[in-house]
Amino acid sequence: LCCTKKNQCFCKKCTLEKLKFYSRKENISIRTNRKVELEKEVATLLGEVSSLSAKINTTTANITLLRKWVDDKKQINKTKAEQLATIKQLIVTTSKHANKVLVCRSHPFSYYDKHDANEAHMHKRRMYKEGKVDEMNRNLSLVRKALCGSLYSIFPVSEVIAQSVRPDNDSQRSTVDATGVICFKSGRYTKRRSSVKPYAE
Repeated sequence: LCCTKKNQCFCKKCTLEKLKFYSRKENISIRTNRKVELEKEVATLLGEVSSLSAKINTTTANITLLRKWVDDKKQINKTKAEQLATIKQLIVTTSKHANKVLVCRSHPFSYYDKHDANEAHMHKRRMYKEGKVDEMNRNLSLVRKALCGSLYSIFPVSEVIAQSVRPDNDSQRSTVDATGVICFKSGRYTKRRSSVKPYAE
């Protein structure tokens, strides 16, 4: 300053400089206070943001758990619906069977009569098949006898018996009857009279 401190009256220049200095000081003070206030507001906002972020994370986790719970419930409901459909189908089938049994019991020709009739029919078919088998065996025996007769008319009787008959022991008594032509007794072959003539050597 151009004026001394002892001089109480300042000149215009010094007064302006002092005013500028005080003005800058006041501006710095105001800015500092504003900065402090803004820092406090920022800290408050950051705290609120952190709290909101934590709440958002918690809500997101809860939503994820709820979605998983809903999916599990949907799967359980689907399984129960399938089981219910199966039970309903079983009930319908059982009801149909029960109605059939009741109708059969109420009808004169009941279920048990049908069962007995089926058994009788199966027994009849079995007897018929057994009879057919016996008849076929008899026809086969006749065909074999006829073929053996034709064979005896071509080859000597002794050769045919030697090739076809093998007695187990000498004491065994067996008979090979081809239309009454050949008999085997006590290990010996004997020839009977027949309409089929053996081959003459």
